Amino acid sequence: MRHRTIALGALLSLVVAACGGSAVSPSAPAPSAAPSSVAVASPGASSSVPHGAPALEQNLPRAFRDKPLFMLSFGPTELAASSAGETFAAIITKAGGDLAKAGFAVANDSAPAADATFNAFAVSGGGADGSKLVDAYIASAIAGGASLSSAPATLGGRSVTRIKSLDTNPLGDAWVYAVDDVMYGVQAKDEALAAEVIALLP
Repeated sequence: MRHRTIALGALLSLVVAACGGSAVSPSAPAPSAAPSSVAVASPGASSSVPHGAPALEQNLPRAFRDKPLFMLSFGPTELAASSAGETFAAIITKAGGDLAKAGFAVANDSAPAADATFNAFAVSGGGADGSKLVDAYIASAIAGGASLSSAPATLGGRSVTRIKSLDTNPLGDAWVYAVDDVMYGVQAKDEALAAEVIALLP
């Protein structure tokens, strides 16, 4: 079975657990809050791709440049049961959120025979303070060793925080920001591409 390579941010191992595939992370062997990459089985049936947070998926673009995007999401049950659950719970708790109301969603342009060139993702903090959610996510990313640093930046006219990834990361840096209790992000090696994608987010 062919695989799709996607970079998810905080919850890479969730993809493997949900899809029953194998994973290889070039950045760190343990789940972390940093952008990295994993391979997930290209869905042969709709049941092979998790959609545990459908409302959160609605905040992400369904298509890019007139082509449909691959999408998956995790709700509270999947998050709590995952091997990255403790890391995710720590981020949400630190931000003052409720894990029982949290979620994670990602969309990208991967295809059965092609790797993704970008990720658009969203983390629902379950009532968390948005700025604290961003800070907790970044702190976990750097502490886990899969990201190097962060700094304020502007992308596509939007004020964001840029998270510097390891050079080995196939999708490069991530740009994140918060709206209410949801953190949104884009990851891509091409900053112009990232700016184009972020324009599609709330």
